[in-house]
Amino acid sequence: MTSLTGAPNSANSAPTTVDTDTRLDSAGPPDDAHARELLDAAYPAWSALVARLTGDELGLTLDWRYYRDGGWLCRALRGSKNLAWLAFKPGRVTVSCYFAERHRAALAAIPGLGHVAETPLIGKTLPVPLELVDIEDVDLAVALVSAKRHSR
Repeated sequence: MTSLTGAPNSANSAPTTVDTDTRLDSAGPPDDAHARELLDAAYPAWSALVARLTGDELGLTLDWRYYRDGGWLCRALRGSKNLAWLAFKPGRVTVSCYFAERHRAALAAIPGLGHVAETPLIGKTLPVPLELVDIEDVDLAVALVSAKRHSR
């Protein structure tokens, strides 16, 4: 799993994305066939992530929205609170959460998130983006979203 950099306009606005796939146009959100084609070997990770985020473990709702500057992005919501941004990139899924700086030490203590200790702030927000390329990456992504769910 690899971390990314991206800048949100605010904690509840879409992060800036890079290398947007042109097949993700405003005609409609990505469907399962498109996800399989674009993600290829990362599709099982996407499928497992969706099952874990929307299942009993977290009980989140996934809501796709189109943004002119970033294409289709999926919000992982608990009620009206946006916990994570999900996006398709060729061969990978990105999962991004944004935290207040006071959560830095707790996040860096999560195995696999040690890099958060050195992540620069964007304004007053600590961005924590991850890339999922295979199914082994899903546990860390779920741990990140769970940490966001329990943060205040």
